[in-house]
Amino acid sequence: GTVTRHDFNGIDTKIYLETNDWEKWYTGLDISFSGGMIVAGNNRGIVSLLSIEGEKIWDLKLHKAKCNFVQFSERQPWMMVTTSTGAGTGSVKVWDIRNISGKQSALAELQHDKAVNSAYFSPVSGDKLLTTDQHSQLRVYQAPNFNLVQ
Repeated sequence: GTVTRHDFNGIDTKIYLETNDWEKWYTGLDISFSGGMIVAGNNRGIVSLLSIEGEKIWDLKLHKAKCNFVQFSERQPWMMVTTSTGAGTGSVKVWDIRNISGKQSALAELQHDKAVNSAYFSPVSGDKLLTTDQHSQLRVYQAPNFNLVQ
């Protein structure tokens, strides 16, 4: 798996991340232009944070299995959400990227009965989080404690 930037003319190409392994690939990607960060999750539960220029800040195993979705909050560019589809059950983890030290440093961990496909911060207020899982459940959580609203 590779995370690469290409221009439309094929002149300016930059490789940000490479696994150099057929057994590993990237499954989620987001860019925070306001925060100057890129985040990518892979099929082994590892999440990579880079500067917008491509300088690696950290690689951390944040999920037991596949981390299939990553997203920065538009309102708080230091806040990030990741989801997992591992082992038939799923989790959503909310992070403060300024203070991540490993799996246990999540601000909140929201369990689902089935694998979680995605999670989106409200672009309007930034204080709500919508999650979707493979059991067709939609859930809405309210920040700052991410209590279940619906």
